[in-house]
Amino acid sequence: MEGQKNVKWILIISIIMFFASMYFALPYYYPDGTRSFLDNVWYVLGRIITLLFLATITTGALFTTNFAKKELTYKLTIYFFIISMGLFFIQFLRMLFSIP
Repeated sequence: MEGQKNVKWILIISIIMFFASMYFALPYYYPDGTRSFLDNVWYVLGRIITLLFLATITTGALFTTNFAKKELTYKLTIYFFIISMGLFFIQFLRMLFSIP
């Protein structure tokens, strides 16, 4: 029962952060030829963060509907959430310190 409540909160936060990660990736939505290698790395990382939030939402939904193995989907949800929030924090810090 406690795991069910945790995953519901993770689902709510992940849906919100999914849209936030799409918003932070918008300035890099149209790649052009004048970007450096580091800009391309940040562009790909922004897309990976969005996909990790989608994976978190998917595994959380599978856990809540009892569609797959409970223990496996619970662990995957927690791991995907931790990784996506950590990478989002790094992306946010990059934007905070690199944009004048």
